[in-house]
Amino acid sequence: HVPLFFGNLASSLPHIQSGKLRALAVTSAKRSPILPNVPTLAEAGIRDAEIYEWNAIFVPAGTPDAIVSKLSEALQMALEHNDVKARIAQLGGDMRHNSPNQAQSFIQEQVNLWARVIKERNITTD
Repeated sequence: HVPLFFGNLASSLPHIQSGKLRALAVTSAKRSPILPNVPTLAEAGIRDAEIYEWNAIFVPAGTPDAIVSKLSEALQMALEHNDVKARIAQLGGDMRHNSPNQAQSFIQEQVNLWARVIKERNITTD
């Protein structure tokens, strides 16, 4: 038995729906549309704890900007298809397409955030 587990909705939802897992809170700023009765961490009394699962598509360093732009535009077009939007929503996802520069900034913010958490909490791999 695992007394506490943080997982994404896509992998957890079938287990929540079957009753094998009980969702205590979501880590986003707003309640999930697919679990509207599950509070956010903030609503549950845990402040400043917004945590998101995110995905990104990477290319090798040095890839020409023109190719990066073309790939980004193609991804944006794919994400605008209604069937893609519906599937992501069905899995509990909150889809957001960022420009390559926005993605790079976001990733750096995440690296800085988690580096600070690891340092402040003295987290080690031991």
